[in-house]
Amino acid sequence: MIVAFLSHIRALALFIIFFAASLLPQPTYIEGVVGQPTGFTPQSATNDIDRSINKIIYRSLFTYDSEGSIQNDLADYWERSDDGLVYTVRLGSDQHWQDGKLITANDVLYTVGSYQKLSGIATDRLDNRTVRFTLPNKFSPFLDLLTVPLLPEHKGDSNNPWLPVGSGTYRVVRITRDQGLVRSVVLEGNSLSLGIARVVFRFYESEDDLEMAAKLGEINGFYEKNGSFTYKGFTKYSKAESNRYYALFYNLRRDYLKELNVRAQLTSALPVSKMLKEALGDNFVLASGPLSLNKYSVGDLSYAGVSGKTVLPKELTLVVVDTDQNGTLAAFIKEAWGKLGVNVYVKAYEAEKVTNDVLPSRDFDVLLYGQEVSFDPDRYVLWHTTQDAFPGLNLSGLSNARSDKALEEGRKVNSFEDRYKHYAMFQSAVMAQIPAVFLYHPVFNYYLRSNLINIDLKNFSLPEDRFYSLSSWAFN
Repeated sequence: MIVAFLSHIRALALFIIFFAASLLPQPTYIEGVVGQPTGFTPQSATNDIDRSINKIIYRSLFTYDSEGSIQNDLADYWERSDDGLVYTVRLGSDQHWQDGKLITANDVLYTVGSYQKLSGIATDRLDNRTVRFTLPNKFSPFLDLLTVPLLPEHKGDSNNPWLPVGSGTYRVVRITRDQGLVRSVVLEGNSLSLGIARVVFRFYESEDDLEMAAKLGEINGFYEKNGSFTYKGFTKYSKAESNRYYALFYNLRRDYLKELNVRAQLTSALPVSKMLKEALGDNFVLASGPLSLNKYSVGDLSYAGVSGKTVLPKELTLVVVDTDQNGTLAAFIKEAWGKLGVNVYVKAYEAEKVTNDVLPSRDFDVLLYGQEVSFDPDRYVLWHTTQDAFPGLNLSGLSNARSDKALEEGRKVNSFEDRYKHYAMFQSAVMAQIPAVFLYHPVFNYYLRSNLINIDLKNFSLPEDRFYSLSSWAFN
């Protein structure tokens, strides 16, 4: 009874804060965005802007610091049993949802049941703040699974994807629409002392409109792909998306691509730096392998060399997502392999068709595709032999005992040194087999008004990470 009363009082206090913030002049950051949102709950977020707002609204049990190491977020303590099978996690005290409800172990149990990747994990509620997880096998990346947003059990499936109840510093309070399109989304902070009390996202149809809005003073920040914007009063921040990379995947299921020397000759013929420069300008960082830009990355990796001559296939089908950049890259690939006597037929599809049809069927000879990965070095689902068929993501169909063993052992040990040893072997094994040509990480170009201070992008790995330090931002 007392708990319910206190939750009611807290909900009323939060309402007063948000209401007061909506009426009073407050430091407001306005960001311009090209595109349209689809919803802000974890289940409804489908694009970068959805995930960006989702990141502001929700917190997780754990998160990553700027060094790519796990740190506590909503959790304040955890321990692992000696056998590595049992994890006990305790929530911090006096933490609340944005409607005033206390965050409890019941929310953790509800969250575990809501995410497919957490299925198969036995959970027990030890008390109102503590949950025990029991794993069927040793799994050192387990805490990485708990970096997903915590979900409110009391809202269940009724949590409004446009005005969701989260646990973060900011919440969505207003959405404006016109002619069926979202024109703006307004978020208010939960404290009147924040340097940025209000965050507004305004939606535009093109990057040209975005740049004009910046010049007219309508927005304080925006991001764009080409990074060519120059206008007084803005500071440019460029960061490589370390957890997103693009690669050319060879389909090793095809008889004519099974021979290593075939893949070696095709790979060595590609003018990678030249074609990336032509397609992307300066907006890329070369990818070095399957663990590129990661603290487990091994330097000086190289693909297996060409060993004599071999019979190359007369033709290959290259599947790409239909974008201007991919079109330019495909033209370079077609020309380079054409000089080897290989006719390349380019099939450009919408992203949805690639996701829904091409990936499940593995219907490609070569696929130009991007993948998102975690800070954790575990790449089991992307490269282990057992992940050859959909929904596994071993797109190339790589089957290699050495890399499989390294992936398996890397999941069983916990120290950085032990894991590094296994993932070094994994990277070496993959590069020796050339199942893919690792191309690049995109570069994220972010423009902010020069009078914004306390901007910290050290934690950046994907676009949504730009707001990692938002609660510290302020106008000078």
